[in-house]
Amino acid sequence: MGCNFGKTKGEGAAGSDKKILFLGLDNAGKTTLLFKIKDDEFKDTVPTVGLNVEQITYKDMTLTLWDVGGQARKLWKHYYDKVDGVIMVIDSADMDRMKIVQDELSKIVVEPGLETVPILIMANKQDLEGALSQTEVSELLNIKEISRKNLIFHSCSAKTGDGLWEGLEKLSKLWI
Repeated sequence: MGCNFGKTKGEGAAGSDKKILFLGLDNAGKTTLLFKIKDDEFKDTVPTVGLNVEQITYKDMTLTLWDVGGQARKLWKHYYDKVDGVIMVIDSADMDRMKIVQDELSKIVVEPGLETVPILIMANKQDLEGALSQTEVSELLNIKEISRKNLIFHSCSAKTGDGLWEGLEKLSKLWI
């Protein structure tokens, strides 16, 4: 299922601008996800050094998407006070780094600059053989233990687009 985000779709918070910060470990698929949302196509990417910024229109909203390199985790906090939403992208096929993901997530959900900001956790790479299911990732990250109203957990594949639009829709409902 695809969607052309370059054109206005549906109803929403008319005329509002939203800034979304893409976070996650290196090689989680943040940049691939960003370009799948923007252009509705899969693109091979290289590791992000610094920041990618793209803009799309979705439901009468202008979304500015900030993709911060996963290797620059110490710099993430410099963007927190400027965003209206966070999409944390997780590599569901990389079980070896789930503890690191859990540690980073536990920092993000209590970060003072993000206490009222909706967070969408995207369990990416569901198209890969051996990828953990949404339930398995949720259990490994102890999602049920996070007491936060504006936290959404969803699985997706940035390569195929499965689950992407549904996740973004869930995030957008928190702004209305």
